[in-house]
Amino acid sequence: TRETTGSSATTPKIHACKNCQRAKTACMDQRPCARCIRLAIPCDNEVKAVKRACANCKRAKVKCNLDDENPCKRCKRLGVNCSPHVAQ
Repeated sequence: TRETTGSSATTPKIHACKNCQRAKTACMDQRPCARCIRLAIPCDNEVKAVKRACANCKRAKVKCNLDDENPCKRCKRLGVNCSPHVAQ
């Protein structure tokens, strides 16, 4: 099971830097990351937030634009409650 902290819901999750992705290692949200500093390699500053779908779009496995507008277009069109998906 995954444990979530209260602050993770408010802060967007950040992808690992390109070097850590290539090495398949964990990466901190801080740039430059500790691994790149330790190995003296350039750490990319291209930080992109992970997009998250609302609960209804995730259940239907369709694209969601919750990050751009709230409620998302699909929930607005269907007239349903648009709430962010919470991982269990």
